[in-house]
Amino acid sequence: MPLRQLGPDIWVADRPQSFYGLVVGTRMTVIRLDDGSLLLHSAVKLDPGNLEYEYRLALASSRAGDFEGALIASRRALQVDPGHADARFVEAYALQMTGATGESTRAYERYLSERPDDIEARFDLAFAWISLGRCEDAEPHLRTILDEYPGDPSAEQYLGICDAEARGGDA
Repeated sequence: MPLRQLGPDIWVADRPQSFYGLVVGTRMTVIRLDDGSLLLHSAVKLDPGNLEYEYRLALASSRAGDFEGALIASRRALQVDPGHADARFVEAYALQMTGATGESTRAYERYLSERPDDIEARFDLAFAWISLGRCEDAEPHLRTILDEYPGDPSAEQYLGICDAEARGGDA
């Protein structure tokens, strides 16, 4: 990605760039923060109601760790197409990562009604249920994972947590 350095800790794009599939043009700036991390800033013009851009923005925001941004963009995508399963998954994950675990379980359930074979979503949903103290809701998802992947260590570990909770002890 060709960037022009303006100072020791700031660069700008000299030609159009793409970031996680979003065309950001030449309005992209990269700044090195005091802790050494990099901040990417870009004014991205979106066409209101452009489903693909909203979804890509949600995905890019999630990958960058901006879960609030991912939530906003995924919900805009879902306003355009309430059946967009991939945007629903990003919404569910962003909700979980922002601490709205109860709401994330509903979004994961809606997503899994469209994509029942998505093992990653089942894991995320099971973890959400466990973190809410509702192992009885996590167990069917973990058993589905084990039906598909017998002996999966993560699913077995989560089931062990639930079994210990049911016995009133530690895993």
